[in-house]
Amino acid sequence: MSTADPLLFRSRSTVPRRTRIKPLAFISELMVLKGTEEDDDDDEGPVCAASLERKAELEPLLRRVLAGKVEALGPDHPNAITSLSNLAGLLEELGQTEEAEHLYREALLRREETLGLTHNDTLVSVSNLAAFLQAMERLEEAEQLHRRALDGFRQAKASHPQSRACADNFASLLEATGRQSEAEAILGSLGCI
Repeated sequence: MSTADPLLFRSRSTVPRRTRIKPLAFISELMVLKGTEEDDDDDEGPVCAASLERKAELEPLLRRVLAGKVEALGPDHPNAITSLSNLAGLLEELGQTEEAEHLYREALLRREETLGLTHNDTLVSVSNLAAFLQAMERLEEAEQLHRRALDGFRQAKASHPQSRACADNFASLLEATGRQSEAEAILGSLGCI
């Protein structure tokens, strides 16, 4: 099972929305912190971010989870990096975009240093940063990162479960910049349309 942070994708509808394609890993981390569940990275139960009524209350808990993992496992351990990225996602949702960007970039840098530039978990982090930058309307940098992630998944020639979300992220950017035919070609190349 991959330890990478869940990949985000943006709906291609006219109302942009951000959804995780697999459960938020930090929910199970919080359950561990509260002593309600064993630490299990294979948790596949459905979690809806909208059901989190008090997201702001999660921030200190996620910070404690991250600190604990960094202390116990080291800052470059895959689980610590996943917690770093999960905190970035929550901070983004809370509107703390400056710190969120810093954490997304730190997670990506740590994955690049520990796993290499083309590892699937690194590519997921590339795509998450691209989706964040796209949401911040920094489209030029987002496009470069989307291309990098999608090219990496293609070069791996393995059917990675998150390559479709990567393509969907990129296609939504292309559609937003008036490049519908290029978006359709990208989705078509992966059998997404």
